[in-house]
Amino acid sequence: LYCANCEKAICMKCGLVDHQDCRKGHLDQASEEKGVEVNRLIAQVEKEVVAPLKRAILQSEADRRLVVDSSEKAKEDVMTFFQEYVQLLERRKRQLVEELHEHAQFQSRALEQRSKRAKADLHLA
Repeated sequence: LYCANCEKAICMKCGLVDHQDCRKGHLDQASEEKGVEVNRLIAQVEKEVVAPLKRAILQSEADRRLVVDSSEKAKEDVMTFFQEYVQLLERRKRQLVEELHEHAQFQSRALEQRSKRAKADLHLA
């Protein structure tokens, strides 16, 4: 037997004595009804709790992948920028060194010519 008021299984004696004013039914039927109720509650929890959590997990994983991918792209962009900047600086360094070399040669020739003129003037005098 099953006492519907107390929602518990009872024996025949308890049904006659302790639960005489309660609604009683067959335990098999009550078990089936409770099973249906449990299945309905499980479906409700699946719909209202588990499914949203699964969607949130999937979204979090997608967001994490996006962060990782964005981070990798940013890292590549930084590396490319600095490689290009280093190349630009190297070209500019070579230009400046070449300009300094040309200027030094020009100054050296000018001073050499000045020295020759001074020596020539010294010999003429």
